[in-house]
Amino acid sequence: MKLFVTKPVIIMMCVAASCNFMFAFALSAQKKAVQDDRNPAAVLAYANSVLELNNLYIQALSNFEKVIASASNNIQLLRQNPEAEPVPVDYSSIIVDRQTLAQYSAKIKGGPSFPEKSVILEAVKQASGEYDKVAQNCGNISDYFSKASYKNDGDFSTYLGLVNSVYDNIKNSYIGWYKVSSMAVKVAGKAETDVLQNSKAGEFIIPMKNDLASLAGLFGMYSREFVDFADVDQQCNAVQQSLNKNKNTSNRDVGKLSASYKELYDSFYGNAQECLSDLRTALEKKSTFSEKPEEKNPGGFDGNKPVGKAAPLAIQDNSEGMEEAYSKAEDAYHAATDNYNQFIVQ
Repeated sequence: MKLFVTKPVIIMMCVAASCNFMFAFALSAQKKAVQDDRNPAAVLAYANSVLELNNLYIQALSNFEKVIASASNNIQLLRQNPEAEPVPVDYSSIIVDRQTLAQYSAKIKGGPSFPEKSVILEAVKQASGEYDKVAQNCGNISDYFSKASYKNDGDFSTYLGLVNSVYDNIKNSYIGWYKVSSMAVKVAGKAETDVLQNSKAGEFIIPMKNDLASLAGLFGMYSREFVDFADVDQQCNAVQQSLNKNKNTSNRDVGKLSASYKELYDSFYGNAQECLSDLRTALEKKSTFSEKPEEKNPGGFDGNKPVGKAAPLAIQDNSEGMEEAYSKAEDAYHAATDNYNQFIVQ
């Protein structure tokens, strides 16, 4: 359910596909009521923090299927043998890391003053509340088995009610974070335009922004159920060429940058390279054991015949180290994002 698209400032792994215009009137009213003394670079960094917070929640929400799958396996087991002992349902993967959450929450509660800020904060509050319901109901599903509630639920109607609640909560939470990311992207786009128009380092900022966008696209590939090795190789090679080109400053006026910002630029490309290397490893490993999806009607449509199915690829489990590589790629991506946020303030 994750969306990966190019937006004005790409530091996110999940952002809205377009701005949600239902907030237009509220934002307009805010602009009239709040003096706009914004610092474009500070507003841009703030919007990035909001989008990173969005990513944090979306990443956690994407794990809910593991909880449902584990619970469903228990139900199948109990249907076959009511005396069976169900396995514990671990829902820790859906819990947002509290330390990281506290860091981003502190960032968005502070920061610069600008007209849309209060509306964004309210949207974050609502989206966070919907997420809390997801976590609570996943906990209820876990308790359903650990506390043996299933023994008094012969037709599993209570269980089905819990699952339906989770799906409703998931839907509302995604909608909530969609609204948050939509507004943050809109604010970031305007701020970035202002930054680039006024920055002596625009020729450095634009390549950094574009390369972050390309890396975000690779994270999007990872979220697919099936990952094609040839596609991975092609896309990673394209990003590698861009990194090689943009990290080279020999054809640009580095005199515009102080020594510290030149180091920051180099650090950005070091982290971007690390991100790409680890993400390529994760993608290549996933491509060797993910199952190819069914291809419907490969021979052409015929309404009188059943839809055809392609034979699945042979699955080779080469997943060892995949999640570790992905996690390292995420860390490097966040480090590159921090470099970018610091760099644009100059």
